[in-house]
Amino acid sequence: MSKEKYQYDCLDCDYHDPDVGCVMPSTDRPYACPQGQKSILSELKTECFFQEVLDDLDAKTGYPKRKIGHMRADYDGFRWWNKPFPCNNDICTAEMAHEIDRVYARLISDDAFYNLAAMKKFCNAHSGAANRSNCRDEYSFYFEGEHCLFWVRCITRSKDYNLYLHAFTKEMKGEAIVGEKAGSKPTKAQQLGINTLTKEEFENMLVE
Repeated sequence: MSKEKYQYDCLDCDYHDPDVGCVMPSTDRPYACPQGQKSILSELKTECFFQEVLDDLDAKTGYPKRKIGHMRADYDGFRWWNKPFPCNNDICTAEMAHEIDRVYARLISDDAFYNLAAMKKFCNAHSGAANRSNCRDEYSFYFEGEHCLFWVRCITRSKDYNLYLHAFTKEMKGEAIVGEKAGSKPTKAQQLGINTLTKEEFENMLVE
């Protein structure tokens, strides 16, 4: 994604203002929408609502069958760095890849985890999301998008990988749609049919 898009376009609506100027010239993270779109943090849940997806593993790979891939990111004191790790390219569509990109960008925007301190503050306020009762530096949150289900793993230790965004498809051929919004209108992928991506296409579509 380009720095210009981060500066001028809201990541959660169609707002676009070419006259707003360079609001954050020293950073690559997105800014909060001037139209008042809420932070993605208000939509994160501490209880997993798609445990069956995590438990349904592929016998050969050991990964969940519906896992598309994950983003791994770390904060170096100045900015976030990330790397994509594709998993099941044959189930990933262009819409899903764009949504993964969008969710990651919202997570590191200035109204969310704009730095490690912001992540720590949010996690400390949600102690129930801690992965272990005696551990206060690893947390798990969950989010439902239009096309994907997301497991957001936060590690608040410095000098470590701090953010893992795992993405899973809500739909697979011959299987029921998963998620709390499963009864909502069909997604574009359902309407148009599955148009899967190669590993290179998947990596290129994700934010760098």
